Amino acid sequence: MNSQRESSKYFCLNNSCSKAQGTIEYLVIIAVVIVLALVVVGLIITQIDNSSQVSSSGNQLGLKSQVIGITESLIDPNDGNFVVSLLNNSGDVITVSKVSVGDSNVDFSEDLAQGGSRYFVVDAGVVCEEGRVVSEDVVITYVTREGLTKTEKYPVKVMFDCSPYVINQANLANQCPSCADLDPMYYGLGSGQTTCYDVGGNSRSCSGTGEDGEIYGSSYAHVWVDNGDGTVSDTTSGLMWQVADMGYSDTWQNSLDYCNNNTPGLPGSGWRLPTVNEINAIYDYSTGTCNSVFSGCNHYWSSTSVPAYPVFAYTLVTDGGPISFDVKDYVYGYSARCVRFEN
Repeated sequence: MNSQRESSKYFCLNNSCSKAQGTIEYLVIIAVVIVLALVVVGLIITQIDNSSQVSSSGNQLGLKSQVIGITESLIDPNDGNFVVSLLNNSGDVITVSKVSVGDSNVDFSEDLAQGGSRYFVVDAGVVCEEGRVVSEDVVITYVTREGLTKTEKYPVKVMFDCSPYVINQANLANQCPSCADLDPMYYGLGSGQTTCYDVGGNSRSCSGTGEDGEIYGSSYAHVWVDNGDGTVSDTTSGLMWQVADMGYSDTWQNSLDYCNNNTPGLPGSGWRLPTVNEINAIYDYSTGTCNSVFSGCNHYWSSTSVPAYPVFAYTLVTDGGPISFDVKDYVYGYSARCVRFEN
């Protein structure tokens, strides 16, 4: 009996052992509940910083807990569509079959490797009003390697910035201060198209139509001269171009380095990746492909970043584009064709 009392004295005071111990446990439980509540409230009220895309605590929770995470969200500045970057957290290859943003959805059949990510565009027309931030539910449907179809709703609403986007021609022209006297085509105004068409696609006289062919027509056509040394000169703009392109696809930075370092060993100095206005000049709007003076016609990077989303750069898409944009670290699909000022 004495030994029992002796061992109990470390836990009891005035024979109130069970009552004191229960009170302490109760207080500990309350403290834990308060901490958890604060964490949940913090996740809920955390705002999404759209300038750094999907990066709030709430979205990081979804990024880590979902089979498919969302690493970026933005509005396509060309047509107002939703763009999301999806990350595969599943540990295996999956195939994304549908992406829904709000009421808009698009069917896909795009593989995502384990740990891989890529951008998906959900066509929604113009979804933004100037200055607004749109908050939408995102639902992804995918197929596992075993053929199972699964649907996953992102745990928090994803926000899309609708800040107005305007291409400032004057700013783009400032990339080439010495080119002030160049023709309007250089600045992206004229296309070189000399034929006019009716609504049925039939060619017609350009007089009085107000079409491209009437406004600029042949007056602003580029004059190309093959120098016979792997370069071709545009006497209209004073630019010298690489006749054969890089020959393979690579990232934007590697394409910049390819031209800056004159990897192809072209004559002269000052070779670089063309600006968005410059690369547009090699596209022949009369034929729908690169001008025939060039050897081959791929999709090309420009050196111009997208102002609203500088992780993107403008591109020349030569099978129906032509000017588009893509994320700079995209490895597949875009090549380089170098340019320099001739004088």
